[in-house]
Amino acid sequence: MIRSMKIMCAFALMLFIEQIAAEEKPAKTIDESLHILELTVVEQKPLSGPNQEVYLANCVTCHTTRYVSMQPVLSEKKWGDEVTKMVKVFGAPIPEEQAAQIVKYLVAVNTNKK
Repeated sequence: MIRSMKIMCAFALMLFIEQIAAEEKPAKTIDESLHILELTVVEQKPLSGPNQEVYLANCVTCHTTRYVSMQPVLSEKKWGDEVTKMVKVFGAPIPEEQAAQIVKYLVAVNTNKK
């Protein structure tokens, strides 16, 4: 019973979202098989903190500036592990001294959020 209620709620939400999207930006039809949708872009200014320029130069190539503000509060070690993972696992070309600066930025802006 609860599962079917969840499915019905999810379906209703999906229909609601589709209707809102259709009302906001009607699709432009070029021909029968192609539709162009105009999407709203939401930009967020980066959070101010030490070494912000190093963070912007290295991290926003792959991540939006909003990405940091969406993260839970993490310790310096955890942020260090994340930056190390970006370098070693995903191949981010970040020099070691800049990685340390990025960690300081992430700790500063992530700890101060309310």
